[in-house]
Amino acid sequence: MRFRRVLISLAVTSIMCCTAAAWADTAEAAREFDHGKTLLAQGDFAGALEAFKATAKADAENKDYFQAYRLLRRVIQVRKQFAEEQDEVIWQQTGRALYNYYRQYDILGETLPLARALHEKMASDESAVMLADAQLALDQDAAAADLLAGLSAEQRTVHTDILQGIALARLDRLDEAQALVAELKLPRECDAQVYFDAARLYAQLDDARQALALLQRAFESTPAQFLDDSKADARKCADLAGLATGPEFVRVLETKSEVKAGGGGCGGKSAGGCGSKSAAGCGSKSAAGCGSKSAAGCGSKSAAGCGSKSAAGCGGKSGNAGDQGKSPCPSGNKPEAGGAGNAGTKGADEKNTSQQEEKPKPPANIG
Repeated sequence: MRFRRVLISLAVTSIMCCTAAAWADTAEAAREFDHGKTLLAQGDFAGALEAFKATAKADAENKDYFQAYRLLRRVIQVRKQFAEEQDEVIWQQTGRALYNYYRQYDILGETLPLARALHEKMASDESAVMLADAQLALDQDAAAADLLAGLSAEQRTVHTDILQGIALARLDRLDEAQALVAELKLPRECDAQVYFDAARLYAQLDDARQALALLQRAFESTPAQFLDDSKADARKCADLAGLATGPEFVRVLETKSEVKAGGGGCGGKSAGGCGSKSAAGCGSKSAAGCGSKSAAGCGSKSAAGCGSKSAAGCGGKSGNAGDQGKSPCPSGNKPEAGGAGNAGTKGADEKNTSQQEEKPKPPANIG
């Protein structure tokens, strides 16, 4: 799910140009781009880079192709730097950025070992969410359930409880999942990703009404430019499969974004943004970084850097690992247990707006 964007600036450098050959049509470019994404998911970074480069040359009018190419080129550089990084703060922030990128393109073979390494060093609610996310994406449900059950009281958040509930429900430990839901207090204003994950949990527990209300709230809290991708991910999410054939699901898919344009940005009110909400979820003790990935599976995506000048994090070059905000969601105004009843409430829109980096105009030719 792409609630947390792919418009990432990881110290992107200028790209040299050369003569580009015209392709027959944009459909061919789209097919090549899909091929590049397939290669990337398989961990073939070099092959994916060539595919993205060819796509950007073929369809210079499509800024997304150019963005994907220049971002992957930077990610390849960052991967080499990360392996040699000695500064603990920069290592963690760079790891977050890479994790988000891996999840964006479902590079699961890279995601799990990175998430495990981050959790071994950080041992926080944030890193637990990332590791559980990777485990659930790989259908390692028992491992995710054990991980989240072992968190201390200080590490637990609304989001960790939601993900634990998903893991338990997948394992048919429904009584335990229901017990978590009974204690769940979802704040009125929260990150779109948390609403989405809560929808997954309620869907697993056959509470279609609550699940659909939460899914609608997630869409309302998603920036308009990412809404189509988010809905596509909802359609293919296995946890929501029980809802997908009903007319109410079709109705929810018609939901419009209520995020105000231009309201995002680091230091502002952005989904998962600096000093705002995070991948670690509502009540998080530590922010997961600007737009950091949080979804446990279902193709959830996010930004790796939210306009940062480097892979080191949100808007900063090396920054303090704790600088991205300590209280992602408000602690007040909590509904009663199971608080999904407030899923349709408004007021989280500005809180959930996301960084929209202005895309550079691609050159006619890319070399």
